[in-house]
Amino acid sequence: MRAQGYALDVDQLVPLGPLQATSLVTVAVVALVVMAVLIVVVVRLWRPRRVRKAVPSGAHATGSQHEWLRRIDAVTKRYEQGELSRDEAFVKLSEIARAYASAASGRPVSSQTLADLTAAKYADDSTNWELLRQTIAGIYPPEFASASDDVSVEDAAAWVARLVERWR
Repeated sequence: MRAQGYALDVDQLVPLGPLQATSLVTVAVVALVVMAVLIVVVVRLWRPRRVRKAVPSGAHATGSQHEWLRRIDAVTKRYEQGELSRDEAFVKLSEIARAYASAASGRPVSSQTLADLTAAKYADDSTNWELLRQTIAGIYPPEFASASDDVSVEDAAAWVARLVERWR
């Protein structure tokens, strides 16, 4: 038995004729679209990627811990020298504690009341927020109460310093 070949029978092929203008336009449009896509891809891949600058967060964002402790000491010294009243010293210490927490966390807490801080639920760094709440709670009564001598400016300064030193 003889193997049959699989040859193409060209006797039945008929030429289509000249290309129509619409088919040339279609080919040109498709070619232009493909070129445009390739140009966009090449340009996007060719340009260097933008590198985002690392924004420091946490304790590193606050600057030097010594600077914050220096601010606390300055308030205490100004109070001892009579430049600040007791109430003004408590206000300044409260402002320092809030400013530090804002800088360290990236969350604005300088205008939050003690009730706001107590109501806020921060899942991350809950120890930090509890320490801030305790510090502000300790400063609040003497700041707003009438001449209560239960808490001294030195005590409040020590609480704020502890907040700065323990924030992680």
